[in-house]
Amino acid sequence: MKRALITTFFAIVFVSCGVLTLRAQEVDANGPRLRPRPQAPNDQLLPASSVAPFVVPNPKKYPQKYAAVFIPVSLAAGRVRTPEFPVKKRSEWYDIMLQFEKPLPFQRMECMVGVTTGPLEKADCEKGDPIVQADWTVWEGGRIVEFGSIPDNCGCIFTKENIYKLVGMFPLEAGKNYVVQVHFTKDGSLLNVATPHLIVIPHVDMW
Repeated sequence: MKRALITTFFAIVFVSCGVLTLRAQEVDANGPRLRPRPQAPNDQLLPASSVAPFVVPNPKKYPQKYAAVFIPVSLAAGRVRTPEFPVKKRSEWYDIMLQFEKPLPFQRMECMVGVTTGPLEKADCEKGDPIVQADWTVWEGGRIVEFGSIPDNCGCIFTKENIYKLVGMFPLEAGKNYVVQVHFTKDGSLLNVATPHLIVIPHVDMW
């Protein structure tokens, strides 16, 4: 009985996350069948020249030590892309994360970033919160292979120095090279004082 309850709990969490891009199933009288996956967005990949050369600071520090990409970004409305990165060891799930320092009052940052954990915390937020809104695409060989939008739920990690917000998660294949592009659909530049960084990292190394 205990095992069944645990399994049910994780199934609910997995579904409610709302960030997976795998094909969904629906059930009818004839049994389960696959729904067609939504059409990929009509997006254009920014040129590689738009990515400024950048050396990861503190490469032994978490999460830089494990990240495939760790770059500073502006949260102004618009698109940013990562350098191309390889998946070397094995096929696995990757996360897109945003890292923030905490120069503003913590409760205000929770609202602006969108990492409130319940209705009571959201009640104290301002009308325009959260200001971090984004769509994302993953590219391989010049085509979109995964896509999605930043989840409404917390999807967050808090440390002494930083707040981390999940933007999306997706599976990648070993032996291939990928690029991630994030489209900030709302002006979040008020949070640029928090030194935001865009991270692409294997899921098991982030959480």
